[in-house]
Amino acid sequence: SAPDAALSQLAFSHSGRVMFAGTSRGMLCALKYPLSHPLEFKVHLVHNASVSRMAFSMDDRFLFTASDDGSLFFFKVRDKESRGLQPTKREVEYAGEIVITKTELQEKNSTITELHVRIDELKVENSYQQRLQAESQHSSVTKM
Repeated sequence: SAPDAALSQLAFSHSGRVMFAGTSRGMLCALKYPLSHPLEFKVHLVHNASVSRMAFSMDDRFLFTASDDGSLFFFKVRDKESRGLQPTKREVEYAGEIVITKTELQEKNSTITELHVRIDELKVENSYQQRLQAESQHSSVTKM
């Protein structure tokens, strides 16, 4: 249990027999539904930041969770006595891609454009300096 973690997301299966809660600390709670008193649930630490989205597949076999840490997980859902999560048995593989906001992408593109302009300016400046140096050397040779 996590008394200091606020609920950030709730997801109900399409059948209405399963419920999951995501917390601000990245935990996922599998709750026995319909709810009873005392509340019966299992807690799984899944994400490193707040759970931002949760959704069931159309057939209620999978639960998808996304987090503010940028990760996306999916679980095979069991609706037996344990009514718990069944994470995939494979080792977690991280994608080579990352998700960024449109604003961040625009800022990166702007920075790239500015750097290309600076490169062009440096090429012109370098060319000018080489020309001055060549003229200086040519005049030195002419004087000799």
